[in-house]
Amino acid sequence: MAPADASPRVFAEASLSPNTIRAYRSDLRQFARWRAGFLEHEISEPHELEQISTAPVDPAEVAALLADKANAVLPDGGQRYAPSTISRYVAAIDWEHARRGHTPPGATPIVRDVLKGIRRTRSVPVRRAKPMTLKALQTTLLKIDVADLQTGALGTRDQALLLFRFVGAFRESKLTALTVADLRLVDGEGVYARVRKSKTDQDGAGRINVLQQGANPVTCAPCAYVRLSRLMAA
Repeated sequence: MAPADASPRVFAEASLSPNTIRAYRSDLRQFARWRAGFLEHEISEPHELEQISTAPVDPAEVAALLADKANAVLPDGGQRYAPSTISRYVAAIDWEHARRGHTPPGATPIVRDVLKGIRRTRSVPVRRAKPMTLKALQTTLLKIDVADLQTGALGTRDQALLLFRFVGAFRESKLTALTVADLRLVDGEGVYARVRKSKTDQDGAGRINVLQQGANPVTCAPCAYVRLSRLMAA
């Protein structure tokens, strides 16, 4: 939450998530390293970048940065930077320009065309992990020890987390942000989980995920919640 005497800049930065701002600042440091002439493997000290400006810069220089990143390779010959990462460099540089009152380079034809060309020529298929099946989930849940006095509490918690993520299709960030106050057991329906903010709800309007009761107690998320609640109360 912003302080009572927050400046316009504080409110402007609050328009983005803290993770986005951290990523942008990291990208801007990499841009400063590139402008200072550091190679990928070279270590730079903070004081060596203090005088390196990242805004305003010539759009042609930004285009050259993008080309260098697109051509960078790993020791095994693979691409060091994905097109999505290179696009984020542009977003970070545009953010820095806009907040300093300069025209974002990403709006210029040269940067747009170079970025479009990188996406067309450097894109690779996304390798996605296979989703967990219900059978695999059951096997995993049954292997968690909930009988041992020392590890039983953690095991009960882990079972609930696994079931919440599987049944509610929670992102990791949403799952870890849940608190006990966000959960409510409704007889005959299941658990109502209030998601205060998510990647698709940056304004924090919030929404309710309903974790419905299941026929099998092993894979029933509300059942796991009840077991965890009773353990916490005890």
